[in-house]
Amino acid sequence: MDMILPMKMMMENMNKGQHIPALDFVQQSTHQIGMIYSLFSEDYDGGDFCRGLIFSHEAGQLMLSVGRTAFSGMFNHDSKDSASDNPMLHDLLQG
Repeated sequence: MDMILPMKMMMENMNKGQHIPALDFVQQSTHQIGMIYSLFSEDYDGGDFCRGLIFSHEAGQLMLSVGRTAFSGMFNHDSKDSASDNPMLHDLLQG
């Protein structure tokens, strides 16, 4: 987990200094992914209750991060546009 930031810097340098948004998500969610992975390894010595509690908390945090990333550009609070003016929101409401 300590190598995520150097990997991110190396990947951005290889991409001619351009920002890669997916790497921000990887950097932010590394802790949750590592915790969930460790719950299912043979080295985990806790009980099932604790495993379920930790899993639900970390999975919830991970899904919250995914949701924030997915919906961050959908709502523009500065303008008074309707849903039909925002293509992503329009598609979501149309189902």
